[in-house]
Amino acid sequence: MIENPLVGPDGRLMDFNGVFDAVAGRDADGHYPNFNEALLAINCMDEQRSTPEEQVAVRQQNQQAAPFTDPGQGPAGARDMCEFWPAEPTLGYPYAAGIEGLPDTLTISMTGDPSTPYDGGVSLADTLGGSLLTVEGEQHTVAFSAPTIA
Repeated sequence: MIENPLVGPDGRLMDFNGVFDAVAGRDADGHYPNFNEALLAINCMDEQRSTPEEQVAVRQQNQQAAPFTDPGQGPAGARDMCEFWPAEPTLGYPYAAGIEGLPDTLTISMTGDPSTPYDGGVSLADTLGGSLLTVEGEQHTVAFSAPTIA
């Protein structure tokens, strides 16, 4: 585990490419894992698809709330990345409804996660009938990445 993610294993400060490679999991031979490709495939099979009109509406709402996200093209042209996926998704909303035989689960939710609302973690733990571990903090993702929690 690297104590400071901006310092490489040789002790030198990494440039942007070095930081990207470290975060993306590049190995010594220059290969990257297929995490992004796998995530796209999983999401395309798990999530309900949006129509082009729904995607434009979402992008319009995002750009109204955060105008800096508009690269100067406006909301037109927003498309669901899975629109042309060769198979239909297999899950609907809500994902976790009616699952039988699910083992005990632990949901970890951070109070100040900027990407995943804390209330969503509480709701997931409740829906799964599992346990909730609340972590006070303001980062995204804590499992397997945080220092020792006392």
